[in-house]
Amino acid sequence: MSKKLKLLKLKSEVLNLERELVEEEFQTYCKDFDKYFKKFYDKPKKKKEPVIEDPTIHYENAKKERKRKEEELDRQRTLLKNAPRKVKNLYKRLASKVHPDVGGDNKTFQKVNDAYESQDLMKMLKFASDYDISYKLDDSDEKLLQDSLDKITEDIKSIKGSIGWLWGTGDKDARLFCIQRVIDETGHTPSQDELPKDLRKKKKKLLGQRGKEKE
Repeated sequence: MSKKLKLLKLKSEVLNLERELVEEEFQTYCKDFDKYFKKFYDKPKKKKEPVIEDPTIHYENAKKERKRKEEELDRQRTLLKNAPRKVKNLYKRLASKVHPDVGGDNKTFQKVNDAYESQDLMKMLKFASDYDISYKLDDSDEKLLQDSLDKITEDIKSIKGSIGWLWGTGDKDARLFCIQRVIDETGHTPSQDELPKDLRKKKKKLLGQRGKEKE
C-alpha cells in the first residue's frame, strides 16, 4: 500500500472518530432542545391567513424535484457501472456473509448495499474488517477513498450547521435565534417560564409605596 493510501486510511479513522464524537454531542444538544421545545412541534401549527399562490409554482417545484431524483439515479447507475471489478467482488463477498438468505440480517445487508451503491469504499472496508474479509488496497482505490472522506466531512458539516448544534454550542444571541426559529416554524411562542433561565427577559422592578421595590 502506498504512503498516500495509508494517509487516506488514517484520515478516515480520524474523521470517523470525529463524526462519532460530534454525533454524541449532537444527541445531547438535541435532548436539551427537545426538553424545552418538542411540545411546540407536537402541537398543531397555528394557521396563518391563507395566501393565494400561483399553481404553476408547485408544478415547477415538482418538476425540479423529479429532475433531481433522476440525476441522482443516473449518478448511482454510473458509479455502479464504473465500479472497479475488485470493488464489485468485495461487495459479492460481503453479501455472501450478510445476506438474509445465508443467515445474515436484513439491516446489515441494507447497510452494505447502501455502501456499495454509493461506492463508499471506506465503509465497505469496515464491514470487510468486521467479517474478516481481506482486500488489498492499491492506487486505483484512491479516488473512492477520497470520496468517502469528503462524505464524512460533509456529514460533520451538516450536523454542525443544524439548529440543534447551534442551540448547544451558540452564545446567548445564537440561542435566542433558535427560539425565534421555533416560533417561526411552529407558530407558537414559548412563555418566559418555559425558557431556560439565562434566556428569560429580566422582569422590570417598579417602585411602590415608600420606595419599596416590587416586581
